[in-house]
Amino acid sequence: MIENMAKRDQSKLITSMETIESIFSKKHASQPEVSIRPFLPGDVGYVAHLHGRLYDKTYKFGKMFKYYVMKGLTEFMINSDGGDLWIAEVNGGIVGSIAITRSNETVAQLRWFVLDEGYQGLGIGKKLMESAINFCKKQNYQHIFLWTVSILEAARNLYQKYNFTLTEEKPNKEWTGTKLMEERWDLDLSNEKPTLMIGDEGL
Repeated sequence: MIENMAKRDQSKLITSMETIESIFSKKHASQPEVSIRPFLPGDVGYVAHLHGRLYDKTYKFGKMFKYYVMKGLTEFMINSDGGDLWIAEVNGGIVGSIAITRSNETVAQLRWFVLDEGYQGLGIGKKLMESAINFCKKQNYQHIFLWTVSILEAARNLYQKYNFTLTEEKPNKEWTGTKLMEERWDLDLSNEKPTLMIGDEGL
């Protein structure tokens, strides 16, 4: 179709095609397809990978933290009764996770809440949090607790928005070789109502 076209016209055509491609690429990038789903076989290894990559690159966590994550995930795979794990995807790629494990008949623990830093601001963290909390309400849990570290400001702010309260602190020198402050946050579900999924921008 273009073999008899003048060089100048070919250049104009190529430029126009590049413009079209750029416009469609920007439109696609500005409207990512976000989904939250239950975990599938193979996802657990990627959850561990996300933790290892994020905490090693950004926070310089060492091997003991990776062992802690892998140990917990292995135990979850052996016995996940009373719990579940959810995966966040953007355009079909895994970018985050959250899980609930059973502590006892009325108490659940929120674990493995992680989100690729490149996808913050899309409301994914909120959707993950609501999936976990709504699951706990349906399972008739009366209480949820979690452990985090004080340097994770974005996550801590999200916990506060969902009415978690800081209840305990303890030092940790195993994960980075320097002193970290671990924090326990608790949420009483006794008077909570089911949370609707929202699309506000945030973590």
